[in-house]
Amino acid sequence: MKKLTLVACLISMSIGVSAQSTLTAATNNPIPGDKFTIHDCSRTGVLPGSAGAAVIWNFRSLISSASINYNFLNCTSTSYCDSFPTTNLMAQVATSLATQIYYHSNTSLLELTGEYLNDGVAGLYYYPNPNVVLKYPITYNSSYMDTSLSYRSPASTYGIIHDSIKVDGYGTLILPTGTYTNALRVHRISNRYDSTITTGHYNDISLDMYAWFAPGYHLSLLEIVFDLIDITTPNLVNYTTLGTTEINSLNNDVATIEVNPNPVSDLINIKLAPSITKNALVTLTDVTGNVIDNISTESIISTSNNIQFSVANKPAGLYFLHVTDGEININKKIIVIH
Repeated sequence: MKKLTLVACLISMSIGVSAQSTLTAATNNPIPGDKFTIHDCSRTGVLPGSAGAAVIWNFRSLISSASINYNFLNCTSTSYCDSFPTTNLMAQVATSLATQIYYHSNTSLLELTGEYLNDGVAGLYYYPNPNVVLKYPITYNSSYMDTSLSYRSPASTYGIIHDSIKVDGYGTLILPTGTYTNALRVHRISNRYDSTITTGHYNDISLDMYAWFAPGYHLSLLEIVFDLIDITTPNLVNYTTLGTTEINSLNNDVATIEVNPNPVSDLINIKLAPSITKNALVTLTDVTGNVIDNISTESIISTSNNIQFSVANKPAGLYFLHVTDGEININKKIIVIH
């Protein structure tokens, strides 16, 4: 990427006003319909800043030099879902490489189960031992270790990955997109050893990785990655623009979809914007992204654009109502009580 003359200036200082946060699968795992733009930035002069409590990480001056779109889908609607057991979520990365990233999402973790990458040697990456991306609950000073195994076909290359993860800071993260007062920083040391069946070991990669998260946002807000051989300049600096389906960043969901009552114990009324037609797909998913029900729009009341749907037989808990018509993609959080 072209380097810019205007680079990030990082300021870290302690303050006493930031509260510690806790991340859970319900607040932070991606769900089908989520859309994000990842902005790649100039790397010169960017440092990860301090660890510790009540830190201010100031990256306001980061400037995007390129961007990539990430769209999350139900795995069952994608090409290679059957190749990766336990997978229930896929991220379509909108690049010329046609990358697809497959995940297993549940109430305790988010883990990488496979990849499709068309980089001149088109093929699949299998993870017989999935790579744990996040292990919940995540709070300040929590830590875990992970060892995963990847296999690429048809290239017949193997990778053993040893990760050491610690949440080493909390505080306020300042980005070009805004200020996040309840951010947590996840610090990961990742060592990968690659080999092939025919030639044996051929490559080692050691990375020092920092990622910032906040409750309610389904992807990292900021990532900074260093090669441990050269820790002076990052290999990667990017921040995330949150998509319109993010439940905590959505500003116009009331105008697009209304749900009442909420919390609900039996019959729920779903009011769609007039621009949404009977061609819309309406689904109810659990917190891991599994589709619980496909809700028919044939019952739309033409005068009010309303749908009625019963949740009486659903276990109490948190669900998401997802509506898409090809142009609009939106989620609404629903709480079922009994």
